[in-house]
Amino acid sequence: MEQRPYRGMHTFTEEQKNLFFGRSKPVNEIFSLLKNNMLTVIFGTSGIGKSSLINAGLIPKLRENFYLPILLRIPFSDANINPLTYTRNVIEAEVKKYIYKDFTYPANTTLWQFFREANYTGGAVIPVLILDQFEEYFKFGKNNKNKADEFAKEISGLIENRMPDELKNADNYKTLTASDAQNNCRVIISLREDFLAPLEDLSKLIPSLNKIRYRIVQLRGKEAFDAVYQPAKHLIDEATAVHLLRKIIPKKIKAETGNANDDANEINWEQKDFEPYILSLFCYQANEKRIAAKQATISKELIDNTKVETILNDYYNSTIKKYRHWYKKNIGDLLEKNLVSEEGYRLLKPVNSKEFKNVPERVITGLVNDRIIQIVNRNDINNIEISHDLLANVIHTKKIDKKEDRKLINILGIGALIFVIILAFAIYSHNQLKSELDKVKNVAVNDSIQKIELKTDNDSLVNRYQKTIQAINKEYRGTVYFQVGSAYKSKALTACMDALRSSRFVVPAAETIKGKSFKNMVKYFHAEDEEMAKEVLAICNSYYPQDSLILQRILLKNNNVSAGTIEIWINK
Repeated sequence: MEQRPYRGMHTFTEEQKNLFFGRSKPVNEIFSLLKNNMLTVIFGTSGIGKSSLINAGLIPKLRENFYLPILLRIPFSDANINPLTYTRNVIEAEVKKYIYKDFTYPANTTLWQFFREANYTGGAVIPVLILDQFEEYFKFGKNNKNKADEFAKEISGLIENRMPDELKNADNYKTLTASDAQNNCRVIISLREDFLAPLEDLSKLIPSLNKIRYRIVQLRGKEAFDAVYQPAKHLIDEATAVHLLRKIIPKKIKAETGNANDDANEINWEQKDFEPYILSLFCYQANEKRIAAKQATISKELIDNTKVETILNDYYNSTIKKYRHWYKKNIGDLLEKNLVSEEGYRLLKPVNSKEFKNVPERVITGLVNDRIIQIVNRNDINNIEISHDLLANVIHTKKIDKKEDRKLINILGIGALIFVIILAFAIYSHNQLKSELDKVKNVAVNDSIQKIELKTDNDSLVNRYQKTIQAINKEYRGTVYFQVGSAYKSKALTACMDALRSSRFVVPAAETIKGKSFKNMVKYFHAEDEEMAKEVLAICNSYYPQDSLILQRILLKNNNVSAGTIEIWINK
């Protein structure tokens, strides 16, 4: 039995048709349109599952009903490839594979002429040209305009039953009636819905583009259930499949229906819409956990321990990292700032807005293909939008975390200043510090953290540090706290640390800062600050080889060293 029936972020292939469920309704409706029309246009948002529907749903349906599907994903992005030659080569390969092994596409034969004759099938099979991901024509066709235009002209002639100019004077060719022409072949064009506007422009050449269109939408409750349960009956029971669906309904939707904090069993999942790629990704990860745990089936407990936000967070982080070398700024910051509101709702931003106009096209295209964003057309304007509410939740959390951290940005400069002061005192008072530390008495151990108290003759040093801290507080109208300690029972820290401990600004216990977020602070320190940290580390190690002094938030690359620490944090 198949142990990995879910595809995650991967597209279904024809060979995986037995694992593809939940799309029988659109497959049957598209097939019905195709039977009676020369051209059918399929469109939908990125990640909605158009290619999977075609590969694992529509193509098997066509084969069962004596059609010959000829799937074309023409690489318009490659200027060295002639789209028309590529199309003829694929046609030849498919006819050889399924109809006539010795077939060769006739040289210098147009698509109109080829499909008009269509004798190679004996009339028993109707060929269907499927132009999937046709948005590539609009994105990259301009890079090879002459060849792209030549391709569009031939496709137009085929769809509109327009005889090629070179055959108009031939006595043995007459244009077929529309009825006769559609009996010879069918054409399907599939593309992202944000490319419907340029498709309208192409309709001047191919008027039929405006006639028959079908939009692929999200999976409704029962369809989503089939996608989860049917391919994995041996791995998940019906009740657990329903539990899974309730688990991934976005919290905002639950809140809108009054179920945000209610039992999951009360959520009416049958009336909800589910994003296919979110559903597939969650199912894939839940099943991978089952395999890792060596469980025979996917349990409710396992699903409860699989956090959709964590899965999406990991996916989002790994995806954003891919674009570090493509875009000089942090693309994650750009998305978080402009595409999610303070309340966590998705926002639209025009592709050509000042915020995004300088982002390289390949970055936008990559983020769309990776399902992070989608392009939405509103009033003939293409807008960028986060692809799903669940992903918006993840990004909103990051936005809030960074907002809290940004409150610290100004003070981080102050922290660096304090660090420089500490360094200066350490260097200037090399012998003095050692002398002062030799006077340390009454070392007490409490919860594995040793504390040091200096004699009162160090009061002048204490006062100097306190005055520096007070000046910072006065200027920034915040409060700077310091916590001193060591997880490794450090015998000595430095006089400056003891001075800070004696200050009223010191936080004596780690519990007082529990729940505070500092995870992004380190990125605001530059390389030269790390070098300063290494310098201080070397100075301290010269006194006490077992001990170290670092600012905890200026992380050294070698972070395995046992280190006494000063932790700086701010509460505004």
